[in-house]
Amino acid sequence: MLTRVAVIAVIVVAAAPAYAQQDPELERDGATQVDQDDDIDDPDAAELDALEPPTSTATGTSTVTAAGTPTAASVLAVPASQTRWRPRVDARVRAGAGAVSGDTINPGTGAISILDGELIAGVKRRRLELAVPLAYSHRQTFGTSLTEMHGSGGVRIGYRWSRQLRVAAEVGLAAVWKPNWIDPFQPMDTGELGTTNRYSHWDRRAAAEATVRIAPWQRVHVTYEYVLAVYRHDPNFDAIYDPLHLAPWDREVHRADGEWWWRQGPLRLRVGAQVAHWKYFFMFAGDAHTGVTHAGPGGEPPNPLLELTGLKPRVAADYDVTNTVRVGARYELELMQDPFQGYLSYVGHHPELVVRWLGPRDLRLTARAELLVRRYGSNSYLYVMDPDHPPLAWGDRRAERVGYASAAATKPLTQHWSAIAEAKLAVRRTNYAYSIDWNYVNYLAWTGAEFRY
Repeated sequence: MLTRVAVIAVIVVAAAPAYAQQDPELERDGATQVDQDDDIDDPDAAELDALEPPTSTATGTSTVTAAGTPTAASVLAVPASQTRWRPRVDARVRAGAGAVSGDTINPGTGAISILDGELIAGVKRRRLELAVPLAYSHRQTFGTSLTEMHGSGGVRIGYRWSRQLRVAAEVGLAAVWKPNWIDPFQPMDTGELGTTNRYSHWDRRAAAEATVRIAPWQRVHVTYEYVLAVYRHDPNFDAIYDPLHLAPWDREVHRADGEWWWRQGPLRLRVGAQVAHWKYFFMFAGDAHTGVTHAGPGGEPPNPLLELTGLKPRVAADYDVTNTVRVGARYELELMQDPFQGYLSYVGHHPELVVRWLGPRDLRLTARAELLVRRYGSNSYLYVMDPDHPPLAWGDRRAERVGYASAAATKPLTQHWSAIAEAKLAVRRTNYAYSIDWNYVNYLAWTGAEFRY
């Protein structure tokens, strides 16, 4: 999907004038908070009540009337349905066809077919829940090299300590395969671009989370996640003699997130923050103003490997305008720090707006718009410090602006089948000038069918 594919990369300038170093691939976390169907009004409250037996008396019995006041008539008991394992299976499959044009700076336009699905198989017994989430997606492109496949699987265990506290842990493995993508960093003598598999990677993941119900209609949700990403290495990558060109994005990421949820009537409010640390295994940190890494053979010793630390405070709100219209808004402040000399440090603003409408006969329409505006710090690229690089196209500091827009429609046809359509657009403009065009306009549009079980 374009939202996942169109990653907003941080630009790194090469020390060698013959190449521009590939952007470190940073995840875009947008469109996750205001597009949730789940409310924060404890959908499991009734089940949790059933799991917690009433307070017993000295004789081992408890009494409850229909009004909720104790009597001497009822016997303490746990429902039999709670003492055995209960299976759960949720599944979704979508298939369709459409067209795509480009993927970030990777060019290509052509027809596509899309197949994706999700499966969650699990069992639950009293307070314990075990689940195996699986996901797969395949975008086949025709006439251009932008085919990609995503697959992921994991094991999740959750436990409800009480009505106030739920905890969970998960381990998983994911893979992304992007075969023979056109690579702007590998121009050929013929004037065409070479292809590469180096955008493909394996991700190993471990995560833990806790949800605390601090008051009626209020929750606090905290998570920690560790991801180790290992990329395919291009045959032309040379870690000794040309370590900047085609440098792999292998990295580990530590990410912690905390969020407070609150609901009152038609209003839902979320306030949170995320802190993350990226450590790269092949990419080097750049000097202030020039981005020079000294990583080539001979000369000065290379800079340390690249590390980045980010802080993202955010606020999000959903409001039910009517029974059929929900409006969501989200704002996130991005504070990225390059601790070496600040070459990649920046401040970003990330607003987002979502409108959802439930029409006649369960027709569902969703429209989304978001914007990323990033301005790099005073130690970012300064062309006068490196005459081999051209000046900025505009302004006195590196900057980029990226806009996303999308629209989706779902129309149920039967109990399990629905017709679907989706269109997405990504537009980027930056003042960073180089032989590679860092600006792009990407779109993806497709229609098909969806089956839910």
